[in-house]
Amino acid sequence: MASNKPAYEAFIATQKGEGKNIKTFWHKVGVIWMNNTGTGFNLDIPPGISISGRVVLLPYRYLENGGGAAEELPN
Repeated sequence: MASNKPAYEAFIATQKGEGKNIKTFWHKVGVIWMNNTGTGFNLDIPPGISISGRVVLLPYRYLENGGGAAEELPN
């Protein structure tokens, strides 16, 4: 059964730097909802967003403090 709340958030992870100075930046590109049948998911990407690379799905959560910092998400 579909929920009012997304099941996951979709992010693209990019890395900058070299060696031990590599930092990962997380860019939210959409949300994932369970479909009406409960057997799959729908990925909603807002208009104007073009994505390429690896898409990472993380459990949906309400981030605190005005949305939080995407850099704090796990690698």
